[in-house]
Amino acid sequence: MRITLEICALELPWNNITDGELEKVKKLLFELTSNSSIDDYYPADKSLYSLIIDRARNGRLKKILNLLNSQIERFRRIAANEPTRLVNSKKEHLEIIYLLKTRDLKACEYYSLKKHLENVKNSTLGQAKLFVVQNGEK
Repeated sequence: MRITLEICALELPWNNITDGELEKVKKLLFELTSNSSIDDYYPADKSLYSLIIDRARNGRLKKILNLLNSQIERFRRIAANEPTRLVNSKKEHLEIIYLLKTRDLKACEYYSLKKHLENVKNSTLGQAKLFVVQNGEK
């Protein structure tokens, strides 16, 4: 559901997001290093998400996505424990920004945003399975 709604949200403002707005998010991402903590990653992650959602100018969609994201926040934190997830997330966000700047909506939607969200899902599931194995649960 998240993939479908975020792609829908991206379709609304994609041509109205300015290069300056994208550069601000890009700067936050470039400030992250391999020594950055999980908590350091969240402002950059949230800034791209917020930019897309806010610029969509659709109150109902924003409300639904914010509710959905608040419900899955715990899972996002679980995914962040996967050793390469944060570094990969940074790369995926930079790819989304690049494709937004080149105004290639379809590539941004299906090859970047969708791929990013599926990677987060897969990392979350992987970490959940690891937790179960480590704790001896079935």
